[in-house]
Amino acid sequence: MSADILRDRLDSGEKLLWTGGPVSGGDSKARPPEPAVKSMYGAILKALTLPIVLATAAAIPIFGKPALMAVPFWIVLGILLFLYLRPEDWIYGITDKRVFVGTQKSGIASYSFGDISDIKQYIGKNGIGCVTFTAKGNACGFYGLKEPQKVYGILTGAMPKD
Repeated sequence: MSADILRDRLDSGEKLLWTGGPVSGGDSKARPPEPAVKSMYGAILKALTLPIVLATAAAIPIFGKPALMAVPFWIVLGILLFLYLRPEDWIYGITDKRVFVGTQKSGIASYSFGDISDIKQYIGKNGIGCVTFTAKGNACGFYGLKEPQKVYGILTGAMPKD
């Protein structure tokens, strides 16, 4: 599925060399970071939970029975919790001109090879690892890879030689 998503973003004549996503497992260095959208939902969820719980607890003694006024707020909390817990599928790709990193919800970033530097690979004890790089001054990478050596070879092989 990730290959289809990336194929729609390719320029004319651009070839997709590799596409993938993280697998489960691996140590903390190999796991993908939390997407920005998930962080946003988590922050909102944390900020609203205590006020809604306190408002509900205060409303029950005032009205003498469960406060129906708090139900909409609990529904909002439930929706935020669902959005926060729903997994995002990371999409990684390497073409003959650039790399793609991101999720469909948070957005997929594209970096040309000229923007990429400092490519490193990490392999954990169980073989799951990552290939990290700096793109436009930001730390990026492909995390949770089953075959990080292979991806490292494809990326470094696709980079133009100076």
